[in-house]
Amino acid sequence: MEDTDQYLKEYLGINNTPTNDCDFIHINKDDSYEKFQIALANFYNITKIPYYKDGVMFHAWNNYLLTFNYKFKELKSLYDYAENKNNRNACKFISDFLTSYYFSIESDNYKKDSKMNEKIQDAFFDIFEKREFYKDGKYLIESIEFCLDFVEQQEDYDFYDLQDKLYKLKYHKGKENYKKIIDNVLDKNEYISHIIEFDYDINSHKEIYNGYILKNITEFKVNGYLFDNILNLMEDMYSDNESKNILEEKVFIAVFNELIDEINEIIISIEKEIENTMLLISNTNQLLKAFSILKKFYIYYDKYKNVFDNCVQTLLYCKRRYLKGENANKGLATISKEFDIPKNVIERLKNDLLESYQHIFNYLQVDFDHELENALKAYSSTPLIYHAQYANINPNQGTYSYWNDVNETKFSNYFNEKGKELTESLSSELRNKYSGNFYYLMLRNLTTTFIFNGSIVARTVRLLSTNELESYICDLLLDGEKDVYLNDYVLCTYLILTLESVVYDQMEKASLTFEPTKMFSNVEQLFDCYKDDDFSRNTYMLVNYILYDEYGLKYRNNFMHGNFIHKKDLTVELLYIFACVLGLIIASQRNEKKV
Repeated sequence: MEDTDQYLKEYLGINNTPTNDCDFIHINKDDSYEKFQIALANFYNITKIPYYKDGVMFHAWNNYLLTFNYKFKELKSLYDYAENKNNRNACKFISDFLTSYYFSIESDNYKKDSKMNEKIQDAFFDIFEKREFYKDGKYLIESIEFCLDFVEQQEDYDFYDLQDKLYKLKYHKGKENYKKIIDNVLDKNEYISHIIEFDYDINSHKEIYNGYILKNITEFKVNGYLFDNILNLMEDMYSDNESKNILEEKVFIAVFNELIDEINEIIISIEKEIENTMLLISNTNQLLKAFSILKKFYIYYDKYKNVFDNCVQTLLYCKRRYLKGENANKGLATISKEFDIPKNVIERLKNDLLESYQHIFNYLQVDFDHELENALKAYSSTPLIYHAQYANINPNQGTYSYWNDVNETKFSNYFNEKGKELTESLSSELRNKYSGNFYYLMLRNLTTTFIFNGSIVARTVRLLSTNELESYICDLLLDGEKDVYLNDYVLCTYLILTLESVVYDQMEKASLTFEPTKMFSNVEQLFDCYKDDDFSRNTYMLVNYILYDEYGLKYRNNFMHGNFIHKKDLTVELLYIFACVLGLIIASQRNEKKV
């Protein structure tokens, strides 16, 4: 592949113009051509600052919207000089940049920041006429010409550089030069899976797309990136309307057979010793994902439904069978920590519990702001651990979970802002600064520390008595229904229902809408309502982490679906749920006093 940077410098005639500066220089019509070349070289360096996401420009370092210091007048002077000197290549290059920027400031991404975008648009359109960016506008026409030069003047160009430019041009598919660009890519037959989105006439090129899949399907491993591209291509080709569908049945069958071959390999591997559990799970999930895509092609799926369903059931059986095996954690690195607890702490715990079991909440409550600070410091000392894929396998349940990232919630919004504040205040202490999702970082760090406190309290409780805790909880919260405490599983379930009735009462008092089937959302609303109070904020976050959060302990889901039915000792779970109920009751009393 040719060096795009070298090609563009030659294209602009700035190969011998040494400058690393990134600044807009104003050029007068009487200035020397040498000064113009320096200004053009500086501008070229500026064009390397953005990165493109679906054709929209962002700052490469921080994802910020780009303003270029509003030096649009300087950029216009550069274009005018090139136009006066009949430097067509420079005009096309500048026009291509201008159309990309125009596409960006008109995008939803820029319009989200309405004040900044309004300022950008006022400054930009004060210099460049808007009508020049559509229909037969000169900037649009020259941008298309630049892209055509890009593909015709290079034997082996970087398609992904071209793809960033095609997003803004695909709304002008009727123009002849645009068609020539697409034809050039199709003729090379290398980036077929990507070009279909920009194709001006998919039906006329259906043989190219079907042929590409048939030629390459056996060469791509099912779990490879290129196979995903083929599946995406098939989605673009298929339509339930047979007159619009260009995906041929023989192509569907070829891909289907490739998936079946992979399933057979997994069946064989199950009987052998597997070196890496997560690799097997990943392969299985990729196959299931592929089948979910093929299922969308109803015209063909209906014909092969029985075989299809049998394949999916076989995959699920293989995965569950291995997850419940004795080697389920094979190939995984285990993260662990050691703790040394002073004897006086244990003695104080015993004395407090002998006085009242309500002290349990004092020992299990969590300052989550402090936990976030601990997570930032842990990342600072060992950052590589937090960049590794994290997975949790439970052989008893035959389940596993991947950790990727967390969705935006009111919990994550608060801790993401808090994380930025803490990073700033701890800047002198942190050798490595975290810049991702702070809520995710905190939850991941909690996996190595959270259960520890509960285990210590649970051990102490059982040393003091056998069923006294259960009896106490029944007397305090369940109107003395003594039969309940004979079964910790039943007692935990009762406590969860009690907790949710407390949540209902608190939401009613706070004039919030309670949704019985959305307990995460209910607790989230209370958290947002009382987040300015340290105690309430930490209590609602504790309830969320223990019962509901996707990356928390998920006790609510586990108890209601029988996932803990196999556990012989549920003391830790009982303690944490009991602590949540106590915390909510105390929070309710505090909030009522404030009102």
